[in-house]
Amino acid sequence: MGQQASRVPAKKQVQNTKTTAEIQARKEEGYLATKSQTSPKESKAPDFKNPAQLVTLYASKSANDKKLLVHKDFVCRYSPVLNAALNGLFLEGETQSYKLSTTDVVLDILVQWLYTQKIEVDQFEPHPVIHHYYDLEPLTWAWILGDELIMPSFQNECMKAMIAIKKYKSVILPDCFAIWNATSGGSPLRVDLVHCVFLTWGIVDKKLGTEEGKITYFEPSFIPPEMMVAMFEEARSVISATQARKLNLETSIEQFKVRERK
Repeated sequence: MGQQASRVPAKKQVQNTKTTAEIQARKEEGYLATKSQTSPKESKAPDFKNPAQLVTLYASKSANDKKLLVHKDFVCRYSPVLNAALNGLFLEGETQSYKLSTTDVVLDILVQWLYTQKIEVDQFEPHPVIHHYYDLEPLTWAWILGDELIMPSFQNECMKAMIAIKKYKSVILPDCFAIWNATSGGSPLRVDLVHCVFLTWGIVDKKLGTEEGKITYFEPSFIPPEMMVAMFEEARSVISATQARKLNLETSIEQFKVRERK
């Protein structure tokens, strides 16, 4: 799902005592098989036995390649992917740093959660141009980052924050095509996106919105075809069989009649 952070083997192996086969097995165990492993028990806080050990997390999509120093105990406790990378035989383990393919805003959200297990909704401000509308893009991409790092509790907190905002605020949806391509079938994020559009929360066409402030409640041009199908399925699940029969009985030729030209 999404773009994985690049993983470059270290230029030299630690003490060079392991065979190539052993190193490859460690690589497959630490990187390739991580996605299928069970996440650590995230309810238990880190023991903080090594408070002096810090690692650097980079946001590669930020303008200045933002980096934050974070306690290694927290990072490794909550993400098996980062744990494997920072304790492995590759570049990340040698440099004690990890480059995340994300923005500085999303990195801030991640680090806030690592230390507090919460995402404060009050920190999100209305859009600077389209006032009174809140942009869900940072939380959406934070959820996707959590999926890449196998952090279900972080993902759930992101979803909790998005739901809280949508309950009381008008929102700007993220790029639906990008989100659809970054997720897979059955993704809770896809389901939430479908619900958000289906229930006609405010949507801003970003191509026009940031320049002209054009606001619309539905713009088919930025809805992926598969998402359209999902929305139809959602509508069908909402309308009961009894309601469908009633609609069918109430159908009149007047609804479909071709008018005579004058």
